[in-house]
Amino acid sequence: MLFDRLPDRKYVVGIDLQEQFCQISYLNARRLRADREPVTFSQVTGRAVFNIPLALCREPDGAGWSFGQDALDRASLGGVLLTDLLSLARREEPVSVGREEFLPEALLALYLRRCMAMLEMEAPAEETQCIMITAPVMDRETVRILERVMERLQPEVQEVLFESHARSFYNYMLMQNEDLRRRGAMVCDLDADGGLRLMRLRFNRETRPVVCLPETVELILESKETAGQDEELSDILRAGLEAEPCGCLFLIGEGFAGGRMKRAEETAITGRRAFQGDNLYSKGAAYGALFAVHPPEIVGKHFFMEEDMLRSNIGIRAERSGRPMYHALLDAGCRWYEVDREEDLLLEDNQSLTLRMTPLTGESMQELEIALKNMPARDPLTTRVRIHLTMRAADRLFLQIEDLGFGEIFPSSGLRWEQEVTI
Repeated sequence: MLFDRLPDRKYVVGIDLQEQFCQISYLNARRLRADREPVTFSQVTGRAVFNIPLALCREPDGAGWSFGQDALDRASLGGVLLTDLLSLARREEPVSVGREEFLPEALLALYLRRCMAMLEMEAPAEETQCIMITAPVMDRETVRILERVMERLQPEVQEVLFESHARSFYNYMLMQNEDLRRRGAMVCDLDADGGLRLMRLRFNRETRPVVCLPETVELILESKETAGQDEELSDILRAGLEAEPCGCLFLIGEGFAGGRMKRAEETAITGRRAFQGDNLYSKGAAYGALFAVHPPEIVGKHFFMEEDMLRSNIGIRAERSGRPMYHALLDAGCRWYEVDREEDLLLEDNQSLTLRMTPLTGESMQELEIALKNMPARDPLTTRVRIHLTMRAADRLFLQIEDLGFGEIFPSSGLRWEQEVTI
């Protein structure tokens, strides 16, 4: 989303928008040093109070709204408390507050307006060049909703962008020392109710640019007691890290508050660097905003392979003048739901065609022969087919092949073939 360019921009801002709270980090791009991280806004001077509760409270007399922690506090005085503002916005149904109804996107816009107003003393809107909003999952529906929210706000910034937590984690790691990235990195995000999110980044240095491959696993700890959750989480981490070591591990989330997970923390620090803190994603989003407007050199040397992207180059083995060749059909890095490629090909062997899949994940190239059963026998290079490629998931390629024949000499047989391939 682009807005009119305003002069004298120097700040970039990252907003981590989760179901229960948001955080805001910012960076002065003009004073960027290699060892400087974004500053996370704290509601209490001198203390690390980063989480701003995602809540609004309609005052009892209907005269105004309070937000954040103030909204939670004032709800006891008889006001109408609204939480889960992001979930309400996704449902897109009017919200009743007393005798009034409000659009959920307007409520979320009001909340963000109040948050950004708090930031004015540290990073004024008229001096902010880019805002990056990050969320656990940034799918097309979430982006559409947040675009409407920001249109209501009309912030005095040049650009507003959106990304997922996985991308924000990658941004953060890209700005750390290379030693932390060398063996990969992982986030262990534990909420207060035992919801666990494990996010791993792998860096394939055999490619140019270096490809980063994210993987996310979500589960819920079975135990309801702290001691049981600690033991369960420790076992999960140990098994995962033994199967695939990583160079650094981040422990974040309210589930680690107060040193509740001592065994899990001991497992995390054995054989690797481990960190704790709850502002990883907002800092990563601030770096993402920086990358969008003033990308450092390292950005061009890496490529982030989103989980909804095709992870292999796909082409067809063919011949030209008697020599084997490769003809590209799909390039790794495209989003699977956008794949819709149709091409006419002239076959050397009209009984089959061979797909070649070259993963960017480090595995070996694979070939898959697609049999064209019952194709009429013809001379080489006298069979033309139309191949149509779509995808049904990030790892499921769907092929439709049609025999076009070869003009009047070899008319089309009318045959069609369909096959789904796991890649």
